[in-house]
Amino acid sequence: MLAPVANAEQANDYLYIGYETADGGSIAAVDLRTPNQAVRTWDTAAPVRGLTVKPGGRNVYSAEHDVVAYDAFEGTEVARTPAGDAQEIAFTPDGNDAWVAESEKPGGVVHIDVRTDEAVGYLQGTDAPKDIVITPDGTTAYVTDFSNSRPKWLGVAVVDLAGGGKVGRIFDHLTYADSDLALSPDGTHLYVTGQQRIQELEPRKEFDQYGRRLDLGVPLRDLAVSQDGATIYVAGASADGTKSALYLVDTATFTVRKQIPLNGRATSVATNGDYVVVSDRSEGGWTYVYEESTNKLRFTGSIPGHTPTALAFAPKR
Repeated sequence: MLAPVANAEQANDYLYIGYETADGGSIAAVDLRTPNQAVRTWDTAAPVRGLTVKPGGRNVYSAEHDVVAYDAFEGTEVARTPAGDAQEIAFTPDGNDAWVAESEKPGGVVHIDVRTDEAVGYLQGTDAPKDIVITPDGTTAYVTDFSNSRPKWLGVAVVDLAGGGKVGRIFDHLTYADSDLALSPDGTHLYVTGQQRIQELEPRKEFDQYGRRLDLGVPLRDLAVSQDGATIYVAGASADGTKSALYLVDTATFTVRKQIPLNGRATSVATNGDYVVVSDRSEGGWTYVYEESTNKLRFTGSIPGHTPTALAFAPKR
């Protein structure tokens, strides 16, 4: 029998994995430091699309159409906020506000006051948002946006969060596919996956806003940036297209410095500085744990009938 999370210190060290099941979904709290890793799992009413841990708090927030907050100690629901068709959730650094990319037509960005767990604003100006990240100073959000026009294209909307939020300019006509965002630790460089490439954006520059581009020639999905900003971790197909791989991209040279073979369909990736975790979006798929300091790859195991869909670490204290 799985035990509850014992205290806040433990809860802040765990990896949280979201799943899709035949009846809805589930979330698992995983301690990567111990052999008996799965500490607790709980069911969700709908598949988990995005997963985020509130900074400095004990709650895990899940995008399940609604935005649902769970107590990380007990796995119990503590709040539910209607948010259209929620895809991903991002918090301001102080943890007081959450901004949600939601794709129900017409799609937009939902503003939630986390102190009351109530939606207090809705920003239009986007078509079908999918992913969202917020700068370290809490002033700006970047949102991937798929157009509903023909031909379809992907853009990244720049959202000024001051005064309730306003959608500003959009970097448009980027690569179109399962596209995700990652931000450098200092907030100056934005990285976007799409189709077979990684695009660098420098949104705070007045000119040369579209930076470098790396074409890998295989479908790419999620990505994350190391805490020192030196490495981009990218989940995608393997070079021969038959399996999956974790690509380690050097941000200084914008080249792949290492490729780690994986099985299944790698889709989500997250890092907390000690571990890089990749989920395999196959039914009963594995979750891979890579320790770059030792160059070791291991697994957290799989749950029959559960498809991993989202990953989240608690922010470092």
